[in-house]
Amino acid sequence: GKRNVIRGMSGPISLDITEVNNAQLRITNRFEDVELTMPENTSASLSLTVDEGGKIEVSGLNVKPELIEQNRMNLIAGKGTSVITSSVRGSGNIYVRGSND
Repeated sequence: GKRNVIRGMSGPISLDITEVNNAQLRITNRFEDVELTMPENTSASLSLTVDEGGKIEVSGLNVKPELIEQNRMNLIAGKGTSVITSSVRGSGNIYVRGSND
């Protein structure tokens, strides 16, 4: 879909995406981690933000960095046709992993 939103509060969010096709996805959480697994051939623009003390880890995806800051990353995977935004307020981390399944 064009506007998908997932909001969490005080519980981890773990999302396994099998396909993203010209879509928008926004994931927000407070005080817990966000784990996002997607195919390594995903075409998406990723905007990831954590509060101070949080960390962002991206692995298994071929990405081109657009912005790298202490608590923020903007990355392009493939052609960037979909938009994926994730943020964690309070303590928590964001983990993005590519999968070849």
